[in-house]
Amino acid sequence: YPTILSFIAGLIAYMINPHLADNKYYLISVILIVYWTMTWINLKGLHVSAQFASICTVIGMVIPMILIVLLAAFWILKGNPLQMHLNIHTMFPAIHESESWISLTAIMAAFLGMELATVHVKNIQNPQNIFPKALIFAITFILITMILGSLSIAFVLPKDQINLVDGVMQEFSSFFHVYHLNWLIPVIAVMILIGSLGGMINWMISPAKGLLLAAQDGFLPKFFQKENKHGVANVMLIVQAVLVSLMCLVFLLMPSVNGSYWLLTDLSTELYMMMYFLMFIAAVFLLTHDAVKGAIFQVPFKKVGVWILSVLGILGVIMTFVIGFFPPSDVNVGGFWHYEIIFGSGIVITSLPAGLFYWYKTCHAKEWEIH
Repeated sequence: YPTILSFIAGLIAYMINPHLADNKYYLISVILIVYWTMTWINLKGLHVSAQFASICTVIGMVIPMILIVLLAAFWILKGNPLQMHLNIHTMFPAIHESESWISLTAIMAAFLGMELATVHVKNIQNPQNIFPKALIFAITFILITMILGSLSIAFVLPKDQINLVDGVMQEFSSFFHVYHLNWLIPVIAVMILIGSLGGMINWMISPAKGLLLAAQDGFLPKFFQKENKHGVANVMLIVQAVLVSLMCLVFLLMPSVNGSYWLLTDLSTELYMMMYFLMFIAAVFLLTHDAVKGAIFQVPFKKVGVWILSVLGILGVIMTFVIGFFPPSDVNVGGFWHYEIIFGSGIVITSLPAGLFYWYKTCHAKEWEIH
């Protein structure tokens, strides 16, 4: 959450005073205000949050993404200088350079959370047909927009001037300055801000719903099973907000905002890789024990497909996890060992709840069997 919230704070700073994006205390304050406001909206019910997210996505993500690609295309057609040239050497990652491998962490982070939609599958009519199609459409759209959007930024902005927090607004500003459309800068900033809020609200409600289901299965104390009158896991959302508030303190541990942003991105990616590793292992386990017979959703090519996807997934997860321990050289993280200590501690601390949940489930297994 803090990474998305940092981006939101950077956008707000861009509209007020761009230098605020480098102020740790400003970022922490905005993150706390925005997150607790989004928590309040989520407490109003899934219907309200879903409508809010849908409107925000169209206004603040789809339209700006299409616009940034069109502006980049126009920039190229007008013969303006490019900061990156596409050729056989730049189109493929330089596998002999460590920076190319380190960038894999950020790329993987862009696709995290696709599985969160599954917690809402019970709310979908005919999920066997609708859900896979929606997932394929989402993956295709994300791939196209991410690739074209990233290339658009790389073509216009010099590498050393790209800021992880407000790089998107940097490019829009560059375009609008050239075409004397400076009045559009705050408009686009507001649109992207709205889109980010919509994305944020999705990231908040889905994990809370998943944890509610885990609590109902006995992995958490019954206290966490509570729902408000709107059918929302209110206790989960409040606990989640408190934990995110504490995580924001990482901005005080790193020497730069970019360093903090990278640390949070890296840490969340590593945790996800651990979860994905277990998920792929579980898929193989269920397959070998014939536990997938009669399943509602089927992987293409059945057993062969599951094995291929699981092996590829496990290899990708292990590779990303190892690379994640090496910070990029062009981001100020306060030194390699300073980063490793904070990063390693973060992984250990944030991994503890999973072990505690399993221990709780084991200790109370008989109690749940009785009920």
